[in-house]
Amino acid sequence: MVRRSWLLAVVVLLLSITLGCEGLSRAPESATAPAEESGAPLPNAPGAVLNAQWPADLPADIPVLDARITQVMGTPDSNLRLFLEPLSANEVERYVALCEQNGFAIQYIVYVEEGFPDDSEERLKEGDFDAVDFAKDPIFMRLENGSDLATLDIRIASTEPQPSPTPMPWPADLSVPPPEGCAVRNIANLSYGGYQIACNLPEVDARLEGYMQTLAALGFEETERLINDDDEIVHVLMESESWSVKLMPHALSSTLTLQITPK
Repeated sequence: MVRRSWLLAVVVLLLSITLGCEGLSRAPESATAPAEESGAPLPNAPGAVLNAQWPADLPADIPVLDARITQVMGTPDSNLRLFLEPLSANEVERYVALCEQNGFAIQYIVYVEEGFPDDSEERLKEGDFDAVDFAKDPIFMRLENGSDLATLDIRIASTEPQPSPTPMPWPADLSVPPPEGCAVRNIANLSYGGYQIACNLPEVDARLEGYMQTLAALGFEETERLINDDDEIVHVLMESESWSVKLMPHALSSTLTLQITPK
């Protein structure tokens, strides 16, 4: 079994450092790799809205991002992911300025892989970054911009209990079992075959290990693991002779996203 362990170091530059217009650059393609791997859901993919408009029921504090939205997944009362056409550096800069005017704290992020020189300070000074975080309690957003697509993740914390949507059925043509306790919220057909499935999974970090053991008992082996600087799992890749399963836990939203593809 080959295991690769990577450290995802997040370097943050606060808004107090001003980036000139000429310094802003588009995030490298790797910054949006997880979203790109998900593929474009087919028109009949449940849980996805294609060729969508800006969600009308978002809080007024969130500025409208003036870009073509190709797909919306999720709901405003939980978590949203907007897929957009790539943005220019000026479009990114304008949106950052709008969010700043609306009281959001801005953080520019650079990802650095272990084993490579840490040039994050130089990149940030040159206006080169992988993502931008926007925070204004109870709203958190992350914008990533690549050469093929851009994504905007929106999470709104709520102190009021929200009714749980009816879980969707696990795809019948998958021989890979669902995680125990998984309530399926979104399913998207991957353009290269298989599915991307978003599960609501309480105590996702604790249950992830049990699900990995379940897959191991079915003949899967762990072939890749990416962790961040807090030693938290960003993703784990497990493979069998027939299937590849990429597991992406998100503890804050109690979500486990699975990309399941045939081999």
